[in-house]
Amino acid sequence: MARNRKQNDPTKIKLVQPDRSGPDPTQETLLDMAQKRGLLDVPDDEEDVAAEEPLVGRLGDAMLWSLSLTMLHFTLDVLVQHQYAVEIKWPSMITRGFQAFPSTFFFLVLS
Repeated sequence: MARNRKQNDPTKIKLVQPDRSGPDPTQETLLDMAQKRGLLDVPDDEEDVAAEEPLVGRLGDAMLWSLSLTMLHFTLDVLVQHQYAVEIKWPSMITRGFQAFPSTFFFLVLS
């Protein structure tokens, strides 16, 4: 049998509009704290510009994406074969994985 709790009675909650007056100007905001510590200062060093350039370039980037997409393709192929096939044929799945790599690689290099 359910108990009635009188302390959580919804009829006793006083309804009040939220405070929409904006932030209190006497309180310090997170942006003010970051500016005090110098976290928002942007240095104009040449070393920082050189550090932003990619290390591997376009070919390495295409290789990384191609390998990742090929592994995803192989994983999904294994899951589909495991769910729907009577017997998993590993040689055909590996062949399809090797066929997927060059197509994604050349697509990413040319784009």
